[in-house]
Amino acid sequence: MAMCRSIRILGCSVVVLTTLTGCVRTELPSGCPPRCANADLPGAYLFETNLSDANLFRANLTGAFLLGANLGASNLRGANLSEATLRDADLDGADLRDADLSGANLRAADLEGANLSGADLSGSDLRGADLGAADLSGADLTGAQLQEATLSSAILQDVRLCGADLRDANLEGADLSGADLSRADMRGVQALRAILDHAVLTAADLTEASLFASSLQSARLVQANLCGADLSGSNLHRADLRFADLSDANLTGVYLRDATLSSAILRDTRLGGADLRGAHLVGADFSGADLTGTDMCGVRASGAELTAAILRRADLGDADLFRAVLSDADLSGASLQGAVLADANLERATVSAEQLAEAATLLGATLPDGTQQ
Repeated sequence: MAMCRSIRILGCSVVVLTTLTGCVRTELPSGCPPRCANADLPGAYLFETNLSDANLFRANLTGAFLLGANLGASNLRGANLSEATLRDADLDGADLRDADLSGANLRAADLEGANLSGADLSGSDLRGADLGAADLSGADLTGAQLQEATLSSAILQDVRLCGADLRDANLEGADLSGADLSRADMRGVQALRAILDHAVLTAADLTEASLFASSLQSARLVQANLCGADLSGSNLHRADLRFADLSDANLTGVYLRDATLSSAILRDTRLGGADLRGAHLVGADFSGADLTGTDMCGVRASGAELTAAILRRADLGDADLFRAVLSDADLSGASLQGAVLADANLERATVSAEQLAEAATLLGATLPDGTQQ
């Protein structure tokens, strides 16, 4: 049993039900889309309520219960929905610009095509949510849970996703240029043809992630974990991959011109046909890596570890390989024209005397037969 009374809040018709236990439940009537701009409805109970096309501009819905509610195409610009329950809610095409959704439960919510630019979604639960083609530019998703969320073709320019959980999320074709994904968990992410130019991915975990044909120009991937990731056909021009772990990753045909991979780990990495011209590879570990047919003209790879690396038909013209370790490496058909191999270790390497004669210097190098130059 409950007592019922009807009140109006800034033109919004509201029914307030007070139960015998004193609990308050707030409901909006059916019919025409309510006009509740600036309405003060904290803790409102709006379970499966139809609020499609509603004007809730700057409404206060802090902690509101909107489970399964229909808010499609509604105006929630600047609304306060912090800690609100919006699980399974329909927010397709809703205007949520500059809205406060911090700590909100949006699990499995439909936000396809919604405008969330400038919104605060920090700490929110968006697991399994559909954000396809949504605009989240400039939004704050720090620490948000986005496991298995769909963000295909979404606009995420300059978004803050520091420490966010994006495991197994779909980011195919998404625009994340300038986004901050520092320390984000992106294991198993599907980000085919995504745009991550100038994005910050410092210490991000991209294990087994798919970034096929993606653009990561000038992206910052310092200390990122890319073990087993698929980056084939991607553009990493001038990307910063210092201390990154790319072990067993697929970088076939990748454009890495002028990229920085100093002290990076690329053990058993596939780099066939990659463009590494002018790249910084000082101290990088390419042990067992497949560099067949790569263009490595002018690389700076002093002290690099290339033990048992496959460098067949690679172009190492003018490369700096001072003190590099190329023991057991396969350099069949590789060009060493003008390369610096001073103090390099070529013990047991597959390379001809004619090839070595092309090098600029072999001073102090250990030759394939074990003798020192």
